[in-house]
Amino acid sequence: MDLIYTDENNNDLGVIKNYKLDLAYGKDENDFELEIDLQEHCAGINSRIYIQTSDNGRVIGSEYGGIIDNIEVDADNEKIVYSGRTWHGILANKIIQPENNRDYYTVTGDANAIVADLIADFDLADVFEASREVSDVEVLSYDFRYIDMYAGLLAMLEEYNGKLIFKRNQNSKVEISVVANRNYASEDEFYNSEFSFVIKRAGNPTNHMICLGAGDMKERRVIHLFANENNAIEPYTITEEPKIDSDYILDERNKVLAGSDEVTTIFDCPNAGAVKNYILQTIKPDNWENVFGEYAYLDEQGNYKTAEAVKGESDRYSKLNVKPEDWDANCTKYYRVDGKYFVPVVTDTSSTYKELKEVPLDWGYGYNKYFELEGNKYVSAKEKKQSYSPLVSKPDKWKTEYKNYYVRKSDGIKDSYYSVEGKIKPKCEPQRNKPTDWENNYKNYYILNSKGNKVKVGPSKVWRNGVAKDVVPKWRKNTFYTDVTKTVAPKFEPKKYYKQNETIKCPDFQVGKYYEKIENVTAPPFERGKYWELLDKMILPEWKDNYYYKIVYDNYQDLAAKGVEKFRELLDGDEISINLKNSIDYDIGDIVGATDTYTGISVMKKVTKKIVTIKNNEINTSYEIG
Repeated sequence: MDLIYTDENNNDLGVIKNYKLDLAYGKDENDFELEIDLQEHCAGINSRIYIQTSDNGRVIGSEYGGIIDNIEVDADNEKIVYSGRTWHGILANKIIQPENNRDYYTVTGDANAIVADLIADFDLADVFEASREVSDVEVLSYDFRYIDMYAGLLAMLEEYNGKLIFKRNQNSKVEISVVANRNYASEDEFYNSEFSFVIKRAGNPTNHMICLGAGDMKERRVIHLFANENNAIEPYTITEEPKIDSDYILDERNKVLAGSDEVTTIFDCPNAGAVKNYILQTIKPDNWENVFGEYAYLDEQGNYKTAEAVKGESDRYSKLNVKPEDWDANCTKYYRVDGKYFVPVVTDTSSTYKELKEVPLDWGYGYNKYFELEGNKYVSAKEKKQSYSPLVSKPDKWKTEYKNYYVRKSDGIKDSYYSVEGKIKPKCEPQRNKPTDWENNYKNYYILNSKGNKVKVGPSKVWRNGVAKDVVPKWRKNTFYTDVTKTVAPKFEPKKYYKQNETIKCPDFQVGKYYEKIENVTAPPFERGKYWELLDKMILPEWKDNYYYKIVYDNYQDLAAKGVEKFRELLDGDEISINLKNSIDYDIGDIVGATDTYTGISVMKKVTKKIVTIKNNEINTSYEIG
């Protein structure tokens, strides 16, 4: 086993002897310290170190290594300490954030391919490369949002029961591959007759969390989260993708457990922020000239820009100190100040609608200033005509908005267009809560064998009087799996899908169908110094259907997300403390477990941190779990 050091360009320089190397990676730290004698000083800032071994002349890389960020000299003890980031720490220094105008950085497909895309997107190809093999993990869809790359990948793989493997390869790169994690709890469980451990089973965890967000007193944001008797969190939104406050359930209608069964706690999060969202608008607001600053549009780079009025050649306004003679009749030609904009004076208006008995002279070009009655609402006269055109390139939001597009079907006589349907993909999810039909239908569920393949659950065997009897196996959290499905966007194919085009033309006039709007206008009371006369006006943005987005704010998304994260920690209150076997090299994400033979209490947890010390070519490894 050799500890190799390189220069800042990753060229091997030599082997370090007589050292002590401490590394830690997983849920935190992700760094190393390398101590050698001062006279053996050999490396510099940005040099890399790595451990490699050999077997019958074949060089074998390891996951132990990193890049030197700091050098500390201890002259009294004649020691020098190199410290820096492990390979894991380099990933942890990169933040995955949503792409322009997206809520999330969304990935799908083979996990190794996803890792390769991230390495490319974050310009890490000088250090890493992803395995070119097809991984054990197929990601149906996963969303990242402002999370470091290492923690994000661990979170994604936790959902799909995978783990990351780092290994220095023959290309002088650290190869990252994704494989299925190992469930040592099912194949190598610890018993108190064999090992020393402490386990704690939480029987009545918190099942009602009151999340307190920003604001004071009665204005404070509050949302309630509830769990049922199986520790599953009840729904707290009324839509799948909430965007505004009214999309959340803010009362206690979903409370399941009450009385002495209810265990309540407070989650205080006054720094939970508001999330800005954008909702596409199809109809012009009635007071567009006054509220256009509350809307946005997408520029050529795909960024949201707030709608603004544009100055003319000059913007001279004169304050009115004397009431104009035409104020009562023409007050709307004057202006008032609204924030930083001059906007027309608003009149007090009442409207009536008069039925048209004959076609107006300007109907052919001015039809849209007349109205027709839809239900109990008057709307501008118009006739829509729909057409469809094939998509030659993939829309930016195809994954989330594919239902807004169409497929063509023909019966040989005419073409019909139908909304695109999603593709249903199977997914195997670990059971966090015991199924209600476990006793009778456990054979319909799955367990992973030692190769990571799913197989049907079989009965346990109990021997009585020399005869084996089938019994229901004991259920354990995160050991058994359920087949579920998820609907995702179908693969895009040019000219297979269509977008709907809508044109508006003049309708044929019909007596008794259309109306003329009669407005009774009253000027507001004139106030000296409040109103302005326009000498050269501001040019307002022109309204376009399906172009502007209403800017809205969600005050509960951040609070609810942080609350759910904390709630899950409280719901999973089981604890385990154990000295793991040194004969097994566990990886971050592997599952270990322990069972007490007296009480029958079992607890399973994932390996979350690995601590390695190498001295005199001896490796000592310890782990943190849970």
